[in-house]
Amino acid sequence: MPKQRRKATRTQLWFDSEAIVKFEYGKIKGKVDNVSAKGMFIETSQHIPEYSEVEIKIIFKSKTPSEISGIKGTVIWSRDKGGMGILFKEIDLDRFRECMAAIMVN
Repeated sequence: MPKQRRKATRTQLWFDSEAIVKFEYGKIKGKVDNVSAKGMFIETSQHIPEYSEVEIKIIFKSKTPSEISGIKGTVIWSRDKGGMGILFKEIDLDRFRECMAAIMVN
C-alpha cells in the first residue's frame, strides 16, 4: 500500500462550495472538491501557473452558509482542464474549524 503523503485529513465536500482565488494576474472562481487545514483541491477550467502565490476566500454553501477569507497559499499543481491543488501557507485555523463544524451539523 502506498504511503500517504498528506499530513492533514481531507474533507470531501458534498454540497456546493466555492473558492475565489486571487493571483498576480487576476482572480478565478471554482468549486471546492476537498479541503483540509493544510490545503485544498479546486475544480476549475481556468488555469493558474504552478508555484503561483495566491490568496483564497472559501464560501461554504451549506444550510448555514459560512466563509473564510485571507488564506494565503501556493499552487502546487495545476491542470489546464480539471483544477489545481493549493497548499495553504497562512490560514486562520480557528475560523477554519468553525466553518468545518458548521458544515458537519448541516
